[in-house]
Amino acid sequence: MEYVDINSLKPAEINPRTISKERLEDLKKSLSKNPDFFETRPVLYNPEMEIFAGNMRYQAAKELGWEK
Repeated sequence: MEYVDINSLKPAEINPRTISKERLEDLKKSLSKNPDFFETRPVLYNPEMEIFAGNMRYQAAKELGWEK
């Protein structure tokens, strides 16, 4: 696993999943309590730095102010 600058990642333009504001807040609380969650469920991206798995985790981490 490699930690990268969160600002170098790009959310997928086509993302079939959506998340309600309430669920996003729940995810942010969960990540705040257990940041090691990313060790088992990392955000995955392609060579162009576009996320193909973990768009919601990325959004939550970004809103929490995480840098990597």
